[in-house]
Amino acid sequence: MDTIEPYEIHKLLHDQAAWILKNLKQLDTRRAENEKKERQYRPDTTFPYFGEQVPLVFRWQKGISRPKAIRVILEQSPMQFVVYLSLNDTITNDDIRQAFRAWFLQTAKVFLPDRVAILAAQHHFEYNKVGVRQQKTVWGTCSGKGNLSLNARLLLLPPDAIDHIIRHELCHLEHMNHSPAFWNLLETIDPDTGYWRRWFRENEALYSF
Repeated sequence: MDTIEPYEIHKLLHDQAAWILKNLKQLDTRRAENEKKERQYRPDTTFPYFGEQVPLVFRWQKGISRPKAIRVILEQSPMQFVVYLSLNDTITNDDIRQAFRAWFLQTAKVFLPDRVAILAAQHHFEYNKVGVRQQKTVWGTCSGKGNLSLNARLLLLPPDAIDHIIRHELCHLEHMNHSPAFWNLLETIDPDTGYWRRWFRENEALYSF
């Protein structure tokens, strides 16, 4: 059997390192480009809600008492987000974004604690309390006191993705780390963990305000 000389091993590792660094740089570039692309809130666009792309409808009205009082309402049959705007104001894209964030925060504060309670009971976890916030970089956290904090942006994701994040944080009630024991526990209660880890790496940038 042919043997590999030390210099050949060094060269192979060097070549692989260059390839890895090149692809990591490209990934960082694409991520930065995505972050620079501002979501446009227009009547011809959609917005994700539980993984579905829901159309946006704009309606203008008079008589709003305070400046830039934007209301977001979810209508059914057909499902659509209705954005009520004032005829008397100049509304920016960021004004509408803030209105959507407020709506999702209010809605998530009702839905997410109830969903945590269901999954915790299903998998026999005990926790202290659930908080819901607008978080930029994480989907959820778990404290040493048994408090879960979840991102209101979770409501943009498909239902199974939401449940995966909740199960992830529930497992931190037993393992406050990402040790093999943690992953074993998570994969036991969520056999699709591998799929969701790949899915989040590839898709989470799409689910933002």
